[in-house]
Amino acid sequence: MAPAGRGDVACPGTGNGGGLSESPAFSWLLGRLIESQLYRVSPMDTVTVAGAAGVLTLVCLIASAIPARRAGSVNPLEALRAE
Repeated sequence: MAPAGRGDVACPGTGNGGGLSESPAFSWLLGRLIESQLYRVSPMDTVTVAGAAGVLTLVCLIASAIPARRAGSVNPLEALRAE
């Protein structure tokens, strides 16, 4: 088994795209459930849904990039010896 490279550590699951295909379905379902609680916003407002999805995507990428960058810069032998 070959050791993982920096790109493998930084982006391990970006190739599957599962979250992107499921998000509109869950968004539609949850929008229908909370429709009575929304004020002056349609549950399927395209700008609002796209903006929320964009913000959540950005937060997830930043939250995973920082630890991945740190983990990619550590020598595995030194990490195992420290434990």
